[in-house]
Amino acid sequence: MTSDDGRPGAPTAHSTSDGTETWDLTGQPSDEAFGIDAGTSTAIYATPEPRRVRFVLPGRTIETETDLVDFRRDGSGGDCSFRVSTPQTSAGEVTTTFRDVLGQLGLDDATAAAFDRDVSAAPADQSEVINVGVGEDVAVLGDWSVAPSARFTPLA
Repeated sequence: MTSDDGRPGAPTAHSTSDGTETWDLTGQPSDEAFGIDAGTSTAIYATPEPRRVRFVLPGRTIETETDLVDFRRDGSGGDCSFRVSTPQTSAGEVTTTFRDVLGQLGLDDATAAAFDRDVSAAPADQSEVINVGVGEDVAVLGDWSVAPSARFTPLA
């Protein structure tokens, strides 16, 4: 795992066990929990290859493969957010992963079906990104509002 240079210490919400990276997001979001340095508003954890990551949220646990986890703080002491990205793979794999995360969150997979239709209908030489998000249908878990989205570029 790589991250921003100069980070003061290990993030308190992070652990690794049996090859799975875990982020415990059940506590109070904070710079210390996510390893955000006082002089910045973000902490990025990237690896060259995808890794298994578990996010423990109030009432739910989500697991997925990722190569990037990004925590952000909005302003000083403001709200925190996180983003999880995966490397570009096939359209089918993106749709499967999106559908899996929606299911783990207890959200309707209609957006995954719409995404699959849009990707299937796109010409092979399309360079425009196809995006889909859950819109207003988010999972509220404690202090977190989790809104999965997917994106794919046919010509990438």
